[in-house]
Parts: sequence; C-alpha cells; structure tokens
Amino acid sequence: MWNSENIELLKQLWSRGQSAGQIAERLDCSRSAVTAKLQRLGLRRAHKPPTSKPMILPARSTKSSDAKHSRPMRRAQKKAKREEYRQQALYEMLAQAVKNTR
Repeated sequence: MWNSENIELLKQLWSRGQSAGQIAERLDCSRSAVTAKLQRLGLRRAHKPPTSKPMILPARSTKSSDAKHSRPMRRAQKKAKREEYRQQALYEMLAQAVKNTR
C-alpha cells in the first residue's frame, strides 16, 4: 500500500494543507491509515495562528433584570404563593370541619 509514490503524494498533499480524510479519498485508503503513516513519518501540522479578528463578546449587564438577580425574586414569589395556598387550604379544611360538626 505505502510505496514511494504514495508516500511522496501523501507528503505533498499534507504540505498543501489537505486533511487526512481528503488524502485518504485521493489514495483510496482509510483515514486511519493516513494518520498512522503521518505519525510514523513524523509529519504534524503547525499550530494555527490566532485569528486577526477575534470575536469580542459584549459585557454582561449588571441590571436588576439580569437572570441571576431575578431568580431569587422568582423563588421568593413562588414561596409566597405556596404560603398563601397553604393558608387557603387551611381555611377550606376549617370550613369543611365546621360543616361536618353541625
């Protein structure tokens, strides 16, 4: 499989920047075979330089409407609703008890 012609073609395609998958298609072999041969030959890609235009993300807002700050308020509101529900349930149970005693 790996004759001198294929090895030279492998080196040329790799130096041009083609991927191991693209080289494998060209040589009619598996991608794994190409990556193994590249490792045995000691061929590696150089690290990519950082992009010239890095993506800059906007700063997070510190307003009270931020999700972090509104989450405790939501929990407090839910807790208050639970307490109101419990109180209402107690009144209903008390009313039922009064009806049953008559």
